[in-house]
Amino acid sequence: MNFDFSDIRLSEYEIQKGFRLPEKYTEFLAEEVGLHLGDGTMNFYPVRGNMKGSYSLRGHILDDREHYETRIKKLYKTIFNLNLSLREMKSTGFLGFKFGLIH
Repeated sequence: MNFDFSDIRLSEYEIQKGFRLPEKYTEFLAEEVGLHLGDGTMNFYPVRGNMKGSYSLRGHILDDREHYETRIKKLYKTIFNLNLSLREMKSTGFLGFKFGLIH
């Protein structure tokens, strides 16, 4: 199955970062959907006339570190061409990442 994103325009920020949308459904995208459903959040809200989106994925700061560093970072690079920086949230015991998109 191929996706039609012809009416979606990437922001200058997304273009500069090399962000890309997947062209078709793959096992990697299926895995990402499962990660998002299990440990992800996504929000959209208005900012100065635009819609800003925020996506994050979080896991346990100790138990999930190796999985994030060896699998999840590579997965997001493969699917979206994103170079993720993991962040420790010591006050909550989470490790993960967050990125925003503006449309």
